[in-house]
Amino acid sequence: MRKPYWDYFRAIEDDLVLTSRYVEFCPANYGCYSIEFARIIMAACSELDMLFKVACLKIDPKTKVNDIDEFRPVILGKYPHITQAKRFLHGYDIVLQPFQSWTSEVNPSWWSKGYNKIKHQRNASFHQANLENALNAVSGLMVMLFHYYALEYGELGHFSERDFPRLIWPYDEADPFGEGDGFFHSIDFLK
Repeated sequence: MRKPYWDYFRAIEDDLVLTSRYVEFCPANYGCYSIEFARIIMAACSELDMLFKVACLKIDPKTKVNDIDEFRPVILGKYPHITQAKRFLHGYDIVLQPFQSWTSEVNPSWWSKGYNKIKHQRNASFHQANLENALNAVSGLMVMLFHYYALEYGELGHFSERDFPRLIWPYDEADPFGEGDGFFHSIDFLK
């Protein structure tokens, strides 16, 4: 099964991986900001914005949604557990929960203080184009992609080794850092 949007996700993820040559992926560097992180955040969140719209229309064809405040009740209504979805950075001891703070009135800070501030107030908020927001934006895109595939196709289908992400992997409590045999084939991608 062809997975629309996956190749673009992989391109964004590859760009993120390249930044690790210059900035070590660790909490001590989360505040490091750059033009490259700004570009990655903008690309990931623009793609996520489109994916939210497509998913909302699939969930409720009569819905009229234009921004994250309108996406939130539709997405959380269908997938309340999305706030618990975790991803880990393969090769690093970092676990992310990109939608953890997404509640009925609060958007994830990487969206509201990251993406929106970079997009609309870059001169005053360029420091929000940082590693932490980039990691969470790309992780959030991956989480939503898997939910979209389940919604659109009723299943996730098979991921060939060529399709595996390089950096951001679904998190499995039983094998938190993906060291087991057959790891990628045995996990629940929606968690």
